[in-house]
Amino acid sequence: MILTVPYPPPVNRMYRSVVIGGHARVLLSKEARQYKRLVSEAFLERVRRDGGCVYPIHAKPAEVVLNIALYRPRRVGDIDGALKGLLDALQGYLFENDSQVCVLHVWRGDDKVNPRAEVCATRYVPAAPR
Repeated sequence: MILTVPYPPPVNRMYRSVVIGGHARVLLSKEARQYKRLVSEAFLERVRRDGGCVYPIHAKPAEVVLNIALYRPRRVGDIDGALKGLLDALQGYLFENDSQVCVLHVWRGDDKVNPRAEVCATRYVPAAPR
């Protein structure tokens, strides 16, 4: 399945630290929760178009290969800044947990009209021993 989702917000705007009962906690920001909702909607729309599927597509203990094309809204920022939020938002849809990702291929381009991430997830199949 190739899933197209909006370009993720920068990782430094996705999480916030708070102290609750004397303990530091990391919580999702409002922007992160909105992004996760957009990813969910994109995934469910894709499932409807494809006629349904069981998700997460790759359940544990499967290992996953991700091919990602990132189209930035502007020519600023590094390639890895968008990945953390994107992988976190995809959890529960293309895989159960991003710890399942064992191979990650990322390509970066620019598209100020339609910034997005195109993600293809496939099951990792190790090469046969020689």
